[in-house]
Amino acid sequence: PHVRILQNINYNLSNDHDDDDTSNNKIQQQQIIPIISFVHQQITSQDIVKRCYENRIICRNGTFLTTDKFLDEYNIVPTQEGLIRLSFSHYNTLSEAIRTMDFLESMDDWI
Repeated sequence: PHVRILQNINYNLSNDHDDDDTSNNKIQQQQIIPIISFVHQQITSQDIVKRCYENRIICRNGTFLTTDKFLDEYNIVPTQEGLIRLSFSHYNTLSEAIRTMDFLESMDDWI
């Protein structure tokens, strides 16, 4: 209820060095980037990052090169502390992701 997560934002990763569609240089694929960004209405971004760090969970806060257009489009009011970002990749396990979510949900004022 106090967290807003942006979901299912697909990025088109392409390498358009050649205008010829038959070229091997043209690569297009849709991928979902395993990044979770959110803001909390009651807990500051700095506090969430600090508490995560104390529990061996790595996350960051900031704007991460986010443009004003993106923030406006998704109706995000950035604070001075910015968004919280969790990045998952092929080397993270499902249990690590679940542990992260369980920890966040256990924080005072989370819900």
